[in-house]
Amino acid sequence: MKLTSLQRRWVLGSTLVAGIVSASWKDGGEPATAALAHTERPLPAQRGRAPVDALPELELEKLELDKSREPITNAFEPRSWAPPPPKSNLPPSPPQAPPLPYTFVGKMVDDGQIIVFLTRQERNYAVRSGDKLDNTYQVDDIKPNVMLLTYLPLNLQQSLTIGSPN
Repeated sequence: MKLTSLQRRWVLGSTLVAGIVSASWKDGGEPATAALAHTERPLPAQRGRAPVDALPELELEKLELDKSREPITNAFEPRSWAPPPPKSNLPPSPPQAPPLPYTFVGKMVDDGQIIVFLTRQERNYAVRSGDKLDNTYQVDDIKPNVMLLTYLPLNLQQSLTIGSPN
């Protein structure tokens, strides 16, 4: 059975009206507006319970507040529930130079002096004894298999292996 457009509208409209009417009636067959008129309903009797006396007033002044902690200034600051690390009685370790950022690439001998080729990221260096690298390291000595550098900010000497003695 095919319904025409007009018949479909009538079926939809009547279904809508029936739904609204059924929703407006309460379970007992009386309209929902009648339920609003009865504002006070008797509560079912509670078995074995004594009537509750009025609660005493809460005296906020007697509450003890923890005033030892300072107020939070940044509510979104990261916090940890882990216990703080134990305090050690050892003196702090002396400052150390960072690991050498240079990588050995090769070496050659020119007029009896060894030239070492180093790289750092995308930059290449050809250094001899006495040269400075990035105003941070100074080449102290170049031996056949090791190069000695000084980390200038802390004046600490480090070594870099530069191959075999050949």
